[in-house]
Amino acid sequence: MAQSVEDSLIALLTQKGASSSLNPNDLAKALSQEAGGEEEAKRWRRYLPKVRQAALNLARIGQVEILRKGKPVEPFGLKGIYRIRIKSQDQATPISDQDKD
Repeated sequence: MAQSVEDSLIALLTQKGASSSLNPNDLAKALSQEAGGEEEAKRWRRYLPKVRQAALNLARIGQVEILRKGKPVEPFGLKGIYRIRIKSQDQATPISDQDKD
């Protein structure tokens, strides 16, 4: 991989546009294709932990937001299905697990 996973994530999100979110599977598939062609592309799921870690790292420093059910959530203790989007100044404050009840 020529770019880091974080750089690839930011590039893909920028390409999609500020109002769009990204399914982490899409980045994992792109990374696997880039790494080894068609045969490696079939093994895209092995890239998901790297994508998740990159998303969490970028969320912790405020560059992206993690979304669950379309709403921003804190990156700490993330479980389950999520999406990622570029964080902008006018987007809502993340919901913590305590606020959900």
